[in-house]
Amino acid sequence: MGIWSRLLARKARTAPAGNPAAETVEPARFLPVERTDCPFRDLSSDEVAQQVSEGAQVLDVRFEHEYERRHIPGAKLLPLPILYQRYAELDPGQTYVVVCEHGIRSYNACHFLAEKGFTRLFNLSGGMSAYTGPQAAGQAQ
Repeated sequence: MGIWSRLLARKARTAPAGNPAAETVEPARFLPVERTDCPFRDLSSDEVAQQVSEGAQVLDVRFEHEYERRHIPGAKLLPLPILYQRYAELDPGQTYVVVCEHGIRSYNACHFLAEKGFTRLFNLSGGMSAYTGPQAAGQAQ
């Protein structure tokens, strides 16, 4: 089963009898998937708070305007396109919790960082749209 088929779940609605044009597909839902081949792990909001309290650095890979609206206090802003250029500035021995808005960019960032030798990576499942912990607003640090 491919990665996208595991991440996206779509349920077809059956059309009323005699009206095939009324058949629709629900929007994609991102489902938590237990992966054994993945070099990082998805975390819930509560698990993110625990990792941060234990010294993990939050790495926010969204764009600045998204970060300014709301972010996890102390998060380092490094938008995904810039991360690809500046990842060498990060410490591969540090524990990172990578976040974005819905968990897709952070998932890609975790894969990228894992390929570059980072081993202590976590992805906020569902991203900031699912995050219920403390949040701040304002300019990037």
